[in-house]
Amino acid sequence: LLCPICLCVLVDPVDTACSHTFCRSCATSSLQKLSLCPECRAPGKLADLKTTSFKFKSMLGRLKAYCDHHQDAEAGPSSSSSTNTKKRGRGRRPAAKKEDNSCSWEGEWSELSSHLHTTCQLVPVPCGYSCGTTILRRHYDPHIAKCTHRPSPCRYCSEVMPMCNINQHYTSCPDFSIKCTCGVDLLRKNMDVHALVCPNTLIPCSLGEYGCAVSVERRLMVVHMTEAEATHRHLLLAKIRLQDGIIQKQQDTILELRQEEQQRKQQQRTLLSSRIAPLASSSMTLERLPPRVTSPTSTSYSSSSSSSSSSSSSSSSLSRSPPASLSRINTSQAKAATPPSSSSKSPSYSSSLSLLEMMFANTLVRCGSCKSTFPPDERSRICSICGSTFCSTDCRKVHSH
Repeated sequence: LLCPICLCVLVDPVDTACSHTFCRSCATSSLQKLSLCPECRAPGKLADLKTTSFKFKSMLGRLKAYCDHHQDAEAGPSSSSSTNTKKRGRGRRPAAKKEDNSCSWEGEWSELSSHLHTTCQLVPVPCGYSCGTTILRRHYDPHIAKCTHRPSPCRYCSEVMPMCNINQHYTSCPDFSIKCTCGVDLLRKNMDVHALVCPNTLIPCSLGEYGCAVSVERRLMVVHMTEAEATHRHLLLAKIRLQDGIIQKQQDTILELRQEEQQRKQQQRTLLSSRIAPLASSSMTLERLPPRVTSPTSTSYSSSSSSSSSSSSSSSSLSRSPPASLSRINTSQAKAATPPSSSSKSPSYSSSLSLLEMMFANTLVRCGSCKSTFPPDERSRICSICGSTFCSTDCRKVHSH
């Protein structure tokens, strides 16, 4: 029932291919170094290891065992080795017992592992608050009560933190009571509001934007304003001179921009005049041309009172007045044949001048046909009868009186 490698009672026994039994940890470490059986030196592998039979394990579990933390008076490998915590003192009855430094547990071998992990008071365990300390289980509760990493709430703001950080937290706790330099006790979170009225708060001079870089306590600001009156006056004068220079530069810039705008408008007027002058001259030339339709010769109509019945009917038909359409044609042709007088200008010439004036005035006009608003240009047309303005020739054609 002893392991041939560690010479202690078998723990989690396994069998090799050659039927030798070892502790699982001992057999694994040996085969990893050398693929030979530690007992008979036969070839072996880790894959060949198999768990010992249930009957053997049951027999092993019924062995009487003592806790690993018994103090054994006999000198031996299991009692002198401090590193072998797995099977220290197992299977041996101690010669003397010391309650303070030894565990008095006795039981079966199968229950020893559970005892060491749960109830043995001499087993080292780590601190539950991650302070890095390893202590005996019997000292665990007293250590937890005094551990510097135990959770502790702040007595001012109730925030929970490790006990070792509580003093550092007091330097930034918003509900911690502090005393201002003026002698007033207040909470840290109210310090910003108090600084607006505290007489000992450093505040900049009210003329800082003009160049005064002095910062004094609020209660001494009146004294500073009195003592530095001359300095403040010079700073204000320098600021005014600077502003005057900036204003003068801006005025010069505005004047230059206005002159450029006037030059640009003058160039536009010149360009428009050069484009519209040919249109005006062509319209005046068309007005002075002779009419294409000449007036017909007048027809005399006479009537005779003494004639025959046949001649009287023919003479009565000739003595009737001429048709109205012929009268309108004669009248319009007579008007067209009449040359323009020197005192009155033609309608088309006047329309061209009115269009030119509107283009110079940079005004917007409404089309007499499509009712759209547009700036007049050389494509615009004006009716010589009603004086309406049109945006294009197409709109002028569809216009009717």
